[in-house]
Amino acid sequence: TVAENPDLELALGRRLGDSAAKGALVETLLKGRASAGATLIAASLVQQPRERRIRQLLTRATDIVADQRNRAVATVVAAAPLNAVQSERLTAALSKRYGTPVSLNTIVDPTVVGGLRVQIADDVIDASVSARLADLRQRLAG
Repeated sequence: TVAENPDLELALGRRLGDSAAKGALVETLLKGRASAGATLIAASLVQQPRERRIRQLLTRATDIVADQRNRAVATVVAAAPLNAVQSERLTAALSKRYGTPVSLNTIVDPTVVGGLRVQIADDVIDASVSARLADLRQRLAG
């Protein structure tokens, strides 16, 4: 949610403003969408960012929790939401490839045009139409 909304990232990451209000905003945004533990972690991070960007803090927290649960988290960027069958197939394929259960965080970005961009830790699999078009433009330019 933060990655998709720069205004929200700015509001949560500003040094000015009431930290309790930022925590309350996170709790409101995540109510019914995330577990109580995840909500508590996110609210705590926005209240005490320690000079770091909110998106980086949330990504790091996700990685730590996933590592403690022996899971990997894949960030999937797609032009349209994945249906249940697509999500299950992608989860199974990534779990097999990485040898650990994988959870998907899906971001819908129409600029991808088609295909997917998948990131797990430092590994990036970019099979998006936009990446292929950019590669083609670069090859044609010389």
